[in-house]
Amino acid sequence: MKKRSFLLLSLSFLTLAPLSAQRVNENYPFLSYWDFKFSDVPDSVDCRYNPKNNELFLSGFDTDGKGTFYFAGGNPLRVSCFKGTSLQWRRKVSDTHTKRALFRLRGDSLYLVHDQTHELIILSKDGTGDVRRVKLATDDIDEGVMHPNYIVLRDSGVMDKRVKYIYNWGTRQFKVSFFNYQGELAWRDEMTREYCMKMMRPTPCLPMPDKQMEITYYKGIFRDMHLFVRAGSGVFLLSSFGETLYSCTVPNGGVNFSVLPLQTLNDEIDIESHHPSPEGEILRGTHFYYVGFEGANNHLMVVDFDLDKMFPEAADWIKKMMN
Repeated sequence: MKKRSFLLLSLSFLTLAPLSAQRVNENYPFLSYWDFKFSDVPDSVDCRYNPKNNELFLSGFDTDGKGTFYFAGGNPLRVSCFKGTSLQWRRKVSDTHTKRALFRLRGDSLYLVHDQTHELIILSKDGTGDVRRVKLATDDIDEGVMHPNYIVLRDSGVMDKRVKYIYNWGTRQFKVSFFNYQGELAWRDEMTREYCMKMMRPTPCLPMPDKQMEITYYKGIFRDMHLFVRAGSGVFLLSSFGETLYSCTVPNGGVNFSVLPLQTLNDEIDIESHHPSPEGEILRGTHFYYVGFEGANNHLMVVDFDLDKMFPEAADWIKKMMN
């Protein structure tokens, strides 16, 4: 069964007008879209698209939060930079596509962890200079996270042979490796799945659960509060010390219209399991982003949430805390 994260709300997006730069949703003014093509034109975004299953794979996405977007994708693998929707540069970085890549803008450079070649690929954010490749001290990359100051990678794990039930993930032992952004191994240890998840994605106090609580992803700090997104529901939460202070739900707009387009896929776990990675959802400053698509119309879009407009009460909360 194909897996999807919280933004798979409809198989169709909008009845498309000609592509423009940035479009604001009339019903949800905090929501806008940056429009691109993903094939058949010179300035399209590199990716891999399977029309049979309507699946679009990207290796990575990031943004500076100021209207510049970076994409990694395709086979061969290329990295491209767009200012708004205008292509600035494009570079080939590998002959091999990824299956579970990591990609991040950090300082003046772009970093890509290639799970198939086990390399850290580094290039300048302006597209100039050499493409550097550092062989990582691992031959098994199954999942990972690029944090601001370090990279953590997990292998596929080894089943405890003493355990009878082979599908019990809790019995697997995983090697978790920490690297710096020069590609040097800093620390490695073996641990259970539960512990390695905490090590890979440290999370502050979760919002208090309720009867409809779903998987909740932590996205970072917004206005001195913690931003969470509930998988599969389009629910955004702002919390402090485990208390939900504000929430906003972005619903499906109807049968033939979707406020939130289908999310691009990042991970090919196996022949059947394909899903978006939480790392493809980006919080930069006061905006939250992800990449969606509408395959039948060759339409790819960066979905841009203005959190100040989504949570206008947040500024008042900060003032109250300071007084």
